[in-house]
Amino acid sequence: MPFTGGQFRAKIETEPSTWFRELQSVTENIYLKSVITGKFGLVFYQNNGVKVYTNQIKYFLSCCLLTLSLGQVDYNSEIQPIFNSSCTSCHQDGGADQNGLDLTSYDNLMAGDSENGPGIIPGNHENSLLWQNVNSGFMPPSNSDLTSGQVNLIAQWIDEGALEEPESNTGCTDPEAYNCADDIWIDGEEWPNYTFLVGTTPYINGCNYDMDPYQANEVIEVGGCEEGPCNGFYSPGASIDDGSCDYYQAPDQDDITFTVT
Repeated sequence: MPFTGGQFRAKIETEPSTWFRELQSVTENIYLKSVITGKFGLVFYQNNGVKVYTNQIKYFLSCCLLTLSLGQVDYNSEIQPIFNSSCTSCHQDGGADQNGLDLTSYDNLMAGDSENGPGIIPGNHENSLLWQNVNSGFMPPSNSDLTSGQVNLIAQWIDEGALEEPESNTGCTDPEAYNCADDIWIDGEEWPNYTFLVGTTPYINGCNYDMDPYQANEVIEVGGCEEGPCNGFYSPGASIDDGSCDYYQAPDQDDITFTVT
């Protein structure tokens, strides 16, 4: 019968000849239960192990696909093809909807139309006229409605900022960081602003300069900042800071003055 710790102690004191047999009965009961449970699990695995293992693989792959689906939508490879297949026969310059929205390119889409203005409100799909029209089935006309997956993809793209390229709104947002505007030859100095001599070896951190492949230890201008800031440089078009900003690790040139007294 079940008993508490106090009752067990009393049995030791009052019934020294029987307590061991009762303890043995309890331990045998626990052992038999564990053996039966273990055997049941073994039989289950032998009969269903392959199925269980297969389900685990499916679960893992589903997680991987979900992770991929959570990435940012790419306009040119995912959104424009939807418009090309279902919309641009009418929505183009010179098409059936000549005064309406031109969906043949990202720039035309974002320009809106002369009657209704912008068709897209970045970050707000519910108030974007384009999404409202495709979600309601008003567009495309006839029986060529977009699928729910296509409508949801357009909504996701708008909510992510309606970007032409994923992550194009991220970068270094601090103008005090390395800056393309500073990556120029300095009057009276031998090296560009982000190129430093350590001994006789120049180390180039900037975007606009590189080592001359034909002349040792010579720096030449190659350009690059005008095409987009290098990693770590201030990006004027970025609205979300990605933590990539690089800074001088010590005062630079005229930032400090020594006075001898």
